[in-house]
Amino acid sequence: MKRIPFGNLPDGRIAELCVLADPRAEAAVSTLGATLVSVRTPDRNGSWADIALGFDAAADYLSRPGCLGATVGRYAGRIANGRFPLNGRTVELVKNRPPHTIHGGPEGFHRQLWTVVHQTDTRLELCLTSHAGDQGFPGTLTALAAFSLQDDTLTLEVCARSDDDTVCSITNHVYWNLSGHDSGAIDRHILTVQAETYLETDRDTIPTGGILPVEGTPQDLRRPVPLKGRELDHTLLLSGPEGLKPAGRLADPVSGRWLRASTDLPALQVYTGDHLPPALPGKGGALYGPRSGLCLEAQFCPDAPNHPNFPSALLPAGTETIHTISWEFGVEAAEQLKEETAYD
Repeated sequence: MKRIPFGNLPDGRIAELCVLADPRAEAAVSTLGATLVSVRTPDRNGSWADIALGFDAAADYLSRPGCLGATVGRYAGRIANGRFPLNGRTVELVKNRPPHTIHGGPEGFHRQLWTVVHQTDTRLELCLTSHAGDQGFPGTLTALAAFSLQDDTLTLEVCARSDDDTVCSITNHVYWNLSGHDSGAIDRHILTVQAETYLETDRDTIPTGGILPVEGTPQDLRRPVPLKGRELDHTLLLSGPEGLKPAGRLADPVSGRWLRASTDLPALQVYTGDHLPPALPGKGGALYGPRSGLCLEAQFCPDAPNHPNFPSALLPAGTETIHTISWEFGVEAAEQLKEETAYD
């Protein structure tokens, strides 16, 4: 069990870095934002690398953009015009992408210091209380984020409870680059997502309420496709029955690494990082830029509180919402990826 200081916050509190270790993988989580700062795995030759974008100190996560690796809430993604109806009234939120609210507002969960309630070598439990009116959301909400590492799988289980009716959609915003966080663009990566439909959005990437088939669109990822030439920032509705199901598979022909994401949440936001700023200072002197990493954000649909036809993100008073996101890691030999890299 390893816990080390990760830097001072403006109010004088100290963020910590909690390390989980297993023979096949290693992950480090900051108490600031319940943030995945690093994930280390081996490639096909046995060489280890950090495959998650991140920063060197807690203060960097407060001053730099991107929500890299953060656990975001109360509501992941956009809420149109920073408002939604609830119980016959209109809830007004703090807007941080005017006129909209994104990822819970300007002081969302990704900017809060979570409390360690339990840690072992392979499991970490963090807790956060968000009081009624925080960023405009009703109800005092208590969230527990449990990270566990077993064999080749990293799992995040989030549990939330509120004392008043509210909405809740919590996800993790890790950016993956399976060649290594400092290796440049993800264009050679290959992505598969088993989704038959996706959300139609307007020019401001706000859902219109339409649910469209992926057939014949750039959002059709049902067969492995290279990311080169695909600019994605779309919500895909996951296929399959309720419960834990495949959410997406990412493979890197260069290193042989792959990851398989699974979740019991209804949607997956696929974002190729095209809006990351150029020359963004990252860990260990790395410079990130557009397309330096891929986000696979398992969540409820963005703006669902304004669209009754979307899966409901309502959290009634006194009830719990419990959801799971897992990332399984592995490697493949070069010949196993031959068919998938036929585009070269």
